[in-house]
Amino acid sequence: MTDLNAAGWLFVPHAAVPAKWRDRAVPMALVPLLPDEVAGLLDEGRVDPHPQSPERVRLMHLVARGLPNRAIARDLAVSPRTLDRRLQELREELGVTTTSRLATVLSRQGFGR
Repeated sequence: MTDLNAAGWLFVPHAAVPAKWRDRAVPMALVPLLPDEVAGLLDEGRVDPHPQSPERVRLMHLVARGLPNRAIARDLAVSPRTLDRRLQELREELGVTTTSRLATVLSRQGFGR
């Protein structure tokens, strides 16, 4: 049985899984896709066409940690106005109205670590 609330995932060859973790190991396969196959998956909505950029992931981590906006803007090297816009976009996407609630949601998704 797998724990869907896991703190993280470790990808290793099946033979390298330590005995203490074997009961939680999930079988998987990596399949290289051809360009037309990727396009087909995107058309069918099976793949997120907007993966998170490293900058956006960094923003989510900083917000989840509860840092003040001024510190976040400085860390990301953006203006306070740009940060406000990005925070508003995140709040809308996650369906929350305040940045404190956004921080809670992101933290629960694992971004606070």
